Amino acid sequence: MKNIIKLTLLFILFIGCNGVTKKSLYEGIREFKVGNRVGDISHAIQNYNEKKSPDNYHEIYEILNVPTFIFYRKEKEINRIVEITIETLEKDIFSILSDSGYENAYYGF
Repeated sequence: MKNIIKLTLLFILFIGCNGVTKKSLYEGIREFKVGNRVGDISHAIQNYNEKKSPDNYHEIYEILNVPTFIFYRKEKEINRIVEITIETLEKDIFSILSDSGYENAYYGF
């Protein structure tokens, strides 16, 4: 019989802010003008993306990249998956839940 991890777990998933990707694309398109360079376009996109998230969730939860999965046990953050998985999503979640020393892609930065 397989081992089963039984616990109460809460996780929060941040996937972006209210259509930021689509809106930032439009900001870049607005800069497609005669005389503008690629840097002008990327600057417009970057400026738009640096706007704050609604209710400052990015600061409260220290979100630097999306998607971010934050896992809590007994109201304490135990780990997070940030932007990309190390193996597969299922294996990374299992690694976190089994306390096997999971380190996300940005661990230590």
